[in-house]
Amino acid sequence: FNCREHTTEVSDPAETRELLQLVEYLPLVRVKKTRRKAKQGHTAICLDQVEGLGNFIEVEMLFDDGTDVDASEQQEKMKDFLGQLGISEDQIVKDGYDVMVYEKESGTDRQAA
Repeated sequence: FNCREHTTEVSDPAETRELLQLVEYLPLVRVKKTRRKAKQGHTAICLDQVEGLGNFIEVEMLFDDGTDVDASEQQEKMKDFLGQLGISEDQIVKDGYDVMVYEKESGTDRQAA
């Protein structure tokens, strides 16, 4: 629930790929997804169809850096919102798609256990 991300524009994907290979950063998995997005206020909602995994809803609360936000309060708001959609707390997946794809492909799928 509490994740910091940094995003940057990649103007030259081939050059970026080469740079990552030079520092010996090699991809472990490829995540293929189709995403539909919506935003209401500080809430971003993504409906994702992830190849090999299924369908997911991702809900994020977006705030500018430096904004005084009570993370626990925002997490409770997200849980309440998901509850209104019929999604229980035990259905919430905390791993990223990359981790889930890796676990599935490597046979270490914790979700299937």
